[in-house]
Amino acid sequence: MIDIVFWIFLVVVIFTDIRYKKIYNCSTFTVAFFGIFYNTFLQGVSGLTNSLIGLVVGLALLGWVYKLGGCGGGDVKFVGAVGALMGYEFVVMGSIWGFILAGIIVSFLLIIKKQFKSTWGNTLEFLKLFFLTGFKQMSRNPMNVDLPYGVFLSFGMMAYKLWGG
Repeated sequence: MIDIVFWIFLVVVIFTDIRYKKIYNCSTFTVAFFGIFYNTFLQGVSGLTNSLIGLVVGLALLGWVYKLGGCGGGDVKFVGAVGALMGYEFVVMGSIWGFILAGIIVSFLLIIKKQFKSTWGNTLEFLKLFFLTGFKQMSRNPMNVDLPYGVFLSFGMMAYKLWGG
């Protein structure tokens, strides 16, 4: 049952993130609650603990990226929901696969658009501002790359499920 919900959730996220550039709360909250309740039903306190840790770890994985302006709130809630459903180990590894996939594709797109060098310069400036001023003078992601990260994260989760986990 978990696997069915997992695959349907990822397909929904891919569709809505591409089509509407949003990951809706109704899907993330539903999956998070389902994961918590279902894992608790199957495994008792151990399942509840694993789901809650997965939720928190998932939120933490992208919470700082969201705070820096690198992703949307839906992406954060999506990864948290996957953590609640699949557990913290899965969400960490699946997210790593998604980050790698996103990095490769973004780098490729920046090279094609001949923006790779300027983007890395902006990124270094962004990091310098962050370390010197914290969040005080930061307005948005300086890389100006607007991509549906939920799609990349979903494909990373899928890849990890099929080949790694």
